[in-house]
Amino acid sequence: VGFTVCAAFCGQLFLRRVAGLEPATAFFAAAPGGLNDMVVIGGEMGADERVVAISHSIRLLIVVSILPFLFRCCTGAAAASRAASSAGTMCPGLGLLDAALLLGCALVGPTVGNWMRLPARHLVGPMVVSAVVHLVDATSARPPQALVFAAQAVIGGSVGCRFTGVKPLQILSIAKSAFGCTLLTLGIAVCFGQVFSVLSGTPWTLLLLAYSPGGITEMTLLALCMGYDAAFVATHHVLRISCLIVFIPVLYKLFSKKSKPVEIGDVDCSTSKK
Repeated sequence: VGFTVCAAFCGQLFLRRVAGLEPATAFFAAAPGGLNDMVVIGGEMGADERVVAISHSIRLLIVVSILPFLFRCCTGAAAASRAASSAGTMCPGLGLLDAALLLGCALVGPTVGNWMRLPARHLVGPMVVSAVVHLVDATSARPPQALVFAAQAVIGGSVGCRFTGVKPLQILSIAKSAFGCTLLTLGIAVCFGQVFSVLSGTPWTLLLLAYSPGGITEMTLLALCMGYDAAFVATHHVLRISCLIVFIPVLYKLFSKKSKPVEIGDVDCSTSKK
């Protein structure tokens, strides 16, 4: 919650003061929530839905592209070796019963997620069902790494498809502010990861994945590929997005009161009088 509030406040301040966006658009473009949720809620509160959608898509693209290289630079071959060792243990020993249980979790999970009104129900729903199956010790199997890689390829393609129909000049104009805002938010995530790593003893790389302003699906798959605890990462992202959906109207009103918005109509009138 602390990271979410800090990231939203600093991000919207950057987009307003540096990029010159109006308050509603700046706030919902900077809020580290789900793309669809921020577009819908932001549109209802007067934000430019197009700018919000493109900003979040660019943010997601930057985070997914930067994090693997950041981990490579900071941890060397540790993450790669961890992922390789995980890949070697995921495929072998997957029996028919284990495969059937995992497939059942994948098929039943979205229905459970929809019933529980979970964000990203197609990912979080199967995760909840799988957690129950593993907690009762029905199976200890994990999905084959090849499926994880295939899912990553699909996610990567879907991120790129979000830019269909958008003019290159429009993307470039928004990309500059979105890039700066994303780097600022990632910097905040690194700081929070370092602090809570010292306090809790949890690896800061795992905490960075949990705090990173990426999507639930993308960050969970990245955690799986790098051999980290995907449930830990997904839980943090579900809580972050759930808190934002519930409290974002209150946060927006709180932040908008701190500074008076500049109306475009007022500026036009003053310049016309001159």
